[in-house]
Amino acid sequence: MKHEDFFTLCRKYSSSLDGKLSRAILPEIQRYRTDHQGQKLPVIWIETNDSGDNNISFLNTSAPYVGRVFGEMIDLLYSNTFMAA
Repeated sequence: MKHEDFFTLCRKYSSSLDGKLSRAILPEIQRYRTDHQGQKLPVIWIETNDSGDNNISFLNTSAPYVGRVFGEMIDLLYSNTFMAA
């Protein structure tokens, strides 16, 4: 997925509280994994001047659970917060 398409999806579903963004992105992740023989999606989580609330929200997600995200879907290459945990 091109980053422009990702930003469009995020803007479209940013105020949705019913998991529409996750349902829109998960097929793209699965497509990546299929095209790359099951490899996890490489991710660099860049944080700037935030309070950490986004990390807490991410850890509280239930669709998909955070364990599945880290275990099956992404290869977290760098995150200041999650690398220290």
